[in-house]
Amino acid sequence: MRHLPALSLCALLGATAPALADGLFGQIDVGPETSTGVVSVQRGAWSIAADATRHSGGENAGASLLYALPSPGGIGLKVGPSVGWSHGDDGAQWKAGAKIAIDRWQTIEGGGIYGLFEANTIDHAWFASVQASHDATGWGVELSKGESDTYSETTLAVRKRLGKGPVYLRAGAKIESDEIFIGIAVNTF
Repeated sequence: MRHLPALSLCALLGATAPALADGLFGQIDVGPETSTGVVSVQRGAWSIAADATRHSGGENAGASLLYALPSPGGIGLKVGPSVGWSHGDDGAQWKAGAKIAIDRWQTIEGGGIYGLFEANTIDHAWFASVQASHDATGWGVELSKGESDTYSETTLAVRKRLGKGPVYLRAGAKIESDEIFIGIAVNTF
């Protein structure tokens, strides 16, 4: 259970931040070999994000503090510093870097489409995700891809909103590592 401290940090930030936030996104996915937690809190032009992953080769965690820059057409553009921590066969390592995030929400008839792209100088990491949701049924789908110097994964997931609130149940597959997962997400944006 050595991954619990990093995942607990994400859960704590997610649990304490809603009163201070314009928006909160938190997600925990658990599979046989990998567990991942992500939280992002936005207040005005500032956002703070943290993530933690436990996998068969060790643990990774990261955090960033981003500032939203003016951008056209409803596109969100955020930049700022990032830190990363990893623990594996080579012991523990800390790294500092910079991160950029670009996202956009588009309302469509019956729901919406959300796109996100992030790039981080730490380990040359990048992540892209496209999500579609249907408001009336509460169902959604997600396709995401992430890579770095030490990681590569493609994820396909479905989610179902619980009632009319911001909580979703998730299930999906990590294609490259041939692993299924279940999870829960909260999204107040």
